[in-house]
Amino acid sequence: MNGYGKFQSDDGTYYYEGSFRENLKDGYGCIVYPIVDEDFIEQTINFADSDLLIELILAERGGSYQGQWVNDQPQGFGLVELPSGQKYAGLFTDGKVSRSLSTHNSSDDDS
Repeated sequence: MNGYGKFQSDDGTYYYEGSFRENLKDGYGCIVYPIVDEDFIEQTINFADSDLLIELILAERGGSYQGQWVNDQPQGFGLVELPSGQKYAGLFTDGKVSRSLSTHNSSDDDS
């Protein structure tokens, strides 16, 4: 597939809507994973850990990534939203956090 399209994984674990190049996510798009394990919802992610693979986090906890893709991986600016209400905006390299621009935890709203 090339250009704009929608894709749902065969097992229904995620769906993606956005740009494709040679059947890979490439350009701007959004991927959404459903909540898999309720135990993870209230746990906070430390996005400063540059070894975090965003799609692995989403597959484990649910949530979404919206932003730039290159060769099937988050690359460039993107926004991650988790079911806990935690949000992260920043730069990604090879699917990992490379520079944090903004983080927000739902608990920040309570203060």
